[in-house]
Amino acid sequence: MKKTKLILAIALLGLFGSAYYAAAIGTAFTYQGRLVDNGSPASGNYDMRFTVWDSAVGGLQVGGAVVIAPVTVSGGLFTVPLDFGPGIFTCPDRWLQIESRVFGGLTYSLITPRQKLTPTPYAITAGSVCATPGAVQDVSLTANVALLNRNPQTFTGANTFDRNALTPGPGLIVTGNSALNLTKFTGLGFQYYDSGEGAIMSSYDDGYGYLTFYTKMGYGEPLRQQMLISKYGDVVIDQGALNNGFLNNSTLGGAGLSFGAGSGEGIASKRTAGGNQWGLDFYANFVPRMSIAEGGNVGIGTTIPTAKLHVAGTAGTDGIKFPDNTVQLTAPKPVFSHGSGQNPWSTNRFLAPSVIVTVTSPSQQVLVTSHKAMGSVPGAQALNLYIGYRTSGVAAAPLTVGGGIFDNKVAANMRVIMGMSGVITDLAPGNYEVGLVGSSSDYVNWNSNEWGYTTATVY
Repeated sequence: MKKTKLILAIALLGLFGSAYYAAAIGTAFTYQGRLVDNGSPASGNYDMRFTVWDSAVGGLQVGGAVVIAPVTVSGGLFTVPLDFGPGIFTCPDRWLQIESRVFGGLTYSLITPRQKLTPTPYAITAGSVCATPGAVQDVSLTANVALLNRNPQTFTGANTFDRNALTPGPGLIVTGNSALNLTKFTGLGFQYYDSGEGAIMSSYDDGYGYLTFYTKMGYGEPLRQQMLISKYGDVVIDQGALNNGFLNNSTLGGAGLSFGAGSGEGIASKRTAGGNQWGLDFYANFVPRMSIAEGGNVGIGTTIPTAKLHVAGTAGTDGIKFPDNTVQLTAPKPVFSHGSGQNPWSTNRFLAPSVIVTVTSPSQQVLVTSHKAMGSVPGAQALNLYIGYRTSGVAAAPLTVGGGIFDNKVAANMRVIMGMSGVITDLAPGNYEVGLVGSSSDYVNWNSNEWGYTTATVY
């Protein structure tokens, strides 16, 4: 069985644990050693596995293993680059353990003893850091370095935090602004760039805690307090009362509350004179769809509601839809008529005075209530009654709705009030004549000189 033995090992190390030099020299270092195989200097290709430990014997492994295959050994000498990554060499002593095998072999042979890793010239600087764990002495820092425990900590220059040193990009720029009222300023102010062209956030304290946000509309424009968060957590916008009732769509100069960047959905409150001043306008696609006036009136399709609920739009088209899918286009208005009407006939005819109604949507319904007093000198029978309708201006017999009241009779020299109520549905838009309809096979004996009454409501 072949035996390998490490005769001499020299470690050339980078700086361990120093953040200042990490970007310059990294975490890799070069390791040189001499390998003996069966008592003679080794030559050929070998596989080697390197690990770092926290003691010469036993202890714990630090980090992962580095395997290099093959390693060329000539006259017993070899040189390998090793990189265990960051966080390995953090001031405590470290030992390197090496295992080797013939290139492509099955098992590694442990080379003993472990080799202590000693510092190189770059790493000597790190010794001053490791000698005082947890802190760098203040005396080692220049006066231009900020200290966390210095009170007060004063920054006299413009401090720019930017990911692009040549062209201003995303970052934080803190600068002064003589135009800002600092009378009650006790907090932290942020201003975009030194010309003050962007947003400013500042904290004020006049016995209460407020957070205010400033913006300016353009170059040369004054700074304006546009939003405030009060001591109670209220969020108040448009502190300058500049909103003219529009969302900000870059042309109308609004100052409302928008949902989504550049969207037309939001809420605006007109602070300037005229229109719905002091009210709320609700926008969708930059169009006011609903408004609430200062007095509490609610408008749909109008920004100046004149009633508790004011629905504006196109007559016969716009209205209110109910849960049963019916649409009310106008407020229900009953239509009423009265008169002597007609006596019964052998075919259906209007007995009580009829009324004319207008239907503007197939979803609308017509409620009809109609009465007529009728009688007979010799007595009469077989009178059938219905609620009926026909197209206005057409002489055809009226159509009946639902069932009827059949075979009504009166004794001789009697007058009886007869009537019905019914709902007419599924009418196409148009004008209709509606009322009490009747017929009788004994029509010659029916007569009446009494008035009748009809009321109809479209809804």
